[in-house]
Amino acid sequence: MYLPEPHPTSSTRALELLETAAADPSRAVQEDPEIRAAFEDSLRELAEDIVKHNPSLAHLLLGMGEAPSPIVHGQN
Repeated sequence: MYLPEPHPTSSTRALELLETAAADPSRAVQEDPEIRAAFEDSLRELAEDIVKHNPSLAHLLLGMGEAPSPIVHGQN
């Protein structure tokens, strides 16, 4: 009996992207625009969750982005 191939779902595609990037994540992000877009989307979602649920952590992380950071040097 012939069964047609199921249509790939977004979770299936996400798993494929993870498998592709697992060996060398930094190279995969640089070379594959689809992986780069997925990484940026997930990073953006993470940042939105941090701002929403823990604004003080968001403030700390933003402060650590500057060099030299007074937060890193214990001046917070």
